[in-house]
Amino acid sequence: NDVEVTYRWTTDLVRYHLSGEENLRGTRVVIEDFEEGGGEVTMRGSISGSIPDRLFFQIGVSALRDPTFESRRQLDELYSANGGRESFPPHVVTSIEGMLFAQDELEAGMYQAARDRVDAVYAQMPLTSSLWKRDVFYNGLHLGNPNAYPALRMLDQILKLGDPSGAGRLQITVVIVEGASVRRPSIPSLEPEVVQLGIDPVVLEDDFDRVRVTTKLFRRWLRAITGGYEVDLVFHRYDGEASIDYVERESSFRGSLLQRNQILATVPEEVSTATDLWWMIYPSGMPGDGTDLPKRYVGGGMGRSADGRAVFLCDDKRFTVKRNGNGWGALSEIELRAFMTQWCQHELMHHVYWRWDEFDLEPRAHSWFDRTTWPEDFEGRGTADYYFESVEKRLLGATIPLGEGLDF
Repeated sequence: NDVEVTYRWTTDLVRYHLSGEENLRGTRVVIEDFEEGGGEVTMRGSISGSIPDRLFFQIGVSALRDPTFESRRQLDELYSANGGRESFPPHVVTSIEGMLFAQDELEAGMYQAARDRVDAVYAQMPLTSSLWKRDVFYNGLHLGNPNAYPALRMLDQILKLGDPSGAGRLQITVVIVEGASVRRPSIPSLEPEVVQLGIDPVVLEDDFDRVRVTTKLFRRWLRAITGGYEVDLVFHRYDGEASIDYVERESSFRGSLLQRNQILATVPEEVSTATDLWWMIYPSGMPGDGTDLPKRYVGGGMGRSADGRAVFLCDDKRFTVKRNGNGWGALSEIELRAFMTQWCQHELMHHVYWRWDEFDLEPRAHSWFDRTTWPEDFEGRGTADYYFESVEKRLLGATIPLGEGLDF
């Protein structure tokens, strides 16, 4: 399984043909191979049509690239920077490796391998296991809450739905606000200050690679639950005037982008018309990594445009640093793959529950955090379970299908 073998045949060493093809003289050759045991393979050619005077075979051998190769490389770096793989709790290793490798296998079209991978995680750690709640944010890492669990549940749902495709297209237009006048709490006095800030260049690097990579599983899941709507990312850079403000509440500072609808109105008509969901990314009003603030800083969430389309809202630091007690330090790509999927799903479900309000799935903001508010037929304990159950037991049977309702 580590190599791919191809066979071709020729009568003149100039024109080569694959097994089963016919040449201009009417010769057809079918090539078969047989494993003889001990690693030996016998190749046999069956000739029909015009019989040539001579026949040559060409054997091509190429190594198959392990679809998990890049994830394994990133894991090696992550483990090395945090005391080595052997220092991690085994259940953390099981969950994060299972999630990453299953996602890689899904992307490679290896559906059974991905299914087996997810099932193997559940076999070691059933959904009801207390292990999921242990060692969250281990060593300051943000691998989701619980570790890799939301992403695994999304993979589980994709695979159960058969990874459908070809039903239509949804476009998420990502509007990058390149600079803003930012009002924020100053350090250490917490008195308001106004500064001019630009978007973190990390967000722009390699054709917005961090946004693409960290939303890949979310977009695949969205395709699955809509019955096969492909989800495209389109980027628009906005360099006009913008303002970030904040309010202080009892338990948090809440930053927000002002003039949202005015900014969206500047997007070219051909892009705006094709947009089904918006996503706005802008400079953060959080000083540093937020650790000098006495309360958490919330820099985004889910909004709606003037015409009712979903608007994901987040500041640029969501892609660069951990904050609000969710680990510490800079974010690695693995961490983004693990937890940004969770954030994207969480925010979308606010919009979906509002759009399909006949199911009363969010009677009050974040009501799913209170297990006693769940419908009686919902199983599980955490928010990822609630989203899974709401899709499977309510939304897939909606009068207006999810794909149709999101296709603006």
